[in-house]
Amino acid sequence: MYFREGIEIYNRHLLKIIACTMTIFLPFHVFILGWVLMLQQTIQPELINFHSFFLYILMYVSVIPPYMEIAKKDLVDEEMDFKELWKSALEKFGFVLLASIVFILISFIGVSLFYIPVILALGLLVLVPLHYEDSMRISDILRNTWNSYKSNFIDLFLFLFFVLAANVLIWFLLTTGVSYFETNFLGYTILRMLIHLIIFPYFIILLTINFHPEYQHSRGPKYYSKGLKG
Repeated sequence: MYFREGIEIYNRHLLKIIACTMTIFLPFHVFILGWVLMLQQTIQPELINFHSFFLYILMYVSVIPPYMEIAKKDLVDEEMDFKELWKSALEKFGFVLLASIVFILISFIGVSLFYIPVILALGLLVLVPLHYEDSMRISDILRNTWNSYKSNFIDLFLFLFFVLAANVLIWFLLTTGVSYFETNFLGYTILRMLIHLIIFPYFIILLTINFHPEYQHSRGPKYYSKGLKG
């Protein structure tokens, strides 16, 4: 799954990653934390879970583009300034918002079907930003995403399983570690947020170098998703 290559890209572009994290990822995280804490005083817990679920999905998918662009530029040894990273996030936000809303609707259906539609939709959701181009029609973007999804189905879900397992392990270690100290919910949440800010960019870089068509094409026909339309 190219773990070493992902670590090398992370190290080479550490300053850009920190800049993106501090100006895009962190404010989004802080906003969601404040929103959830405010809702705890006003509405039912079930609705808080819905708000949190939607906002976190939107956040994680929205911050894929800048980290993805870092990995793409690394492939061709091109420099990318900070304004371009911000631009990549803003240009894709509307499309990402629409995709997240569709995913939430599918999730409601998936609750009654053993979450199978949710799992399938999640794979599509993380691939959409990798195939989004301003010059392409929406139908072509969706077609490319679907073709990539079919071609990389097993590898994609192995990747998602790895990300889920890594998060569960981190959650367990974090819970075990803080159990020895007196800490409140806010302190625990902030600590978890900081860990996410560190590891999530690596997961996106790993997603890009494994499933972005430019990376797959660079590795030859064995890896390239057939049928992609440019």
